[in-house]
Amino acid sequence: MGRSKIMESSLRVGLIGVGKHGSRYAKHIREDLPEIDLIGLWRRNAGEGKKQARQYGCRYFHTYSDLLSDNSIDAVVVALPPALNRAICEEAAYRGKHILLEKPMAINVGEAIRICQVVSRCSVHLMVSQTLRFNTAVRAVKDRIPQLGSLHSIHLTKGLSPPPWPGWIKKILLGEESSYTLESIASIFSVFSPKRRLIRYHAGLIGSSQGVRRIISRPL
Repeated sequence: MGRSKIMESSLRVGLIGVGKHGSRYAKHIREDLPEIDLIGLWRRNAGEGKKQARQYGCRYFHTYSDLLSDNSIDAVVVALPPALNRAICEEAAYRGKHILLEKPMAINVGEAIRICQVVSRCSVHLMVSQTLRFNTAVRAVKDRIPQLGSLHSIHLTKGLSPPPWPGWIKKILLGEESSYTLESIASIFSVFSPKRRLIRYHAGLIGSSQGVRRIISRPL
């Protein structure tokens, strides 16, 4: 579908969760995606939510259920802690809303399967936001696979921006950061070896708060 066709029928989106990651979605929708209309948003902090709604020129919804029940919205972006994803995705699917879901998808495999079952039954689209697969560097590597030859090992290094709370390294490694590491691995596998299984994965700190070293060892 060409861009002109898309522009004739813009996608109307609601944003559920407008914290660190959700605000990035709002910014990109407003500044980079003229074919998408941000209809409204919801976040638990009503004061901040109303302020952001004014900033992005959209409506603030007092509950996410109110947002999901709005018939002017075609799809939703969900950027919340993963423990909330199942309930929200199920309600969104039952309301006929397509879903872009910020990673990690769920807190366990069972909840992830349940989300998939519901969206399938409701015939709505669901995509987990594995954005690195669309990264220009990853795409460039994919285009050069014939010149690169066989892959034997991968060394990935990821820098971290320290949050303000004490003990942030431990919290990130055990929580949010692990989803980004898995995304990096999934992105590499989607390029080089989409049908192979991961053999072994090691993680360790380098320096103090400088970053996290990720190594996949043994041939793939």
